[in-house]
Amino acid sequence: MTDLPTHYRGSRGDMEIASMPHSYLSNAYDKLVREADPEREPERQAMARQIAANNEAFAEAGAAKAAESAEVFQ
Repeated sequence: MTDLPTHYRGSRGDMEIASMPHSYLSNAYDKLVREADPEREPERQAMARQIAANNEAFAEAGAAKAAESAEVFQ
């Protein structure tokens, strides 16, 4: 497998995908999907991977918080 890019080439310059705010990342990903430029497919894949990682982290944090709340009310 080829290495995926670490940066998104946006209108404001290159941005590190891993450090992009999730809402900006999602919007940028949607833009790349709409444009369907085959040369930017690796960028889309890297962004999709980061979105999935963010979603997983958010779900885990929510589950931990719910478990913590449940312990308080026992």
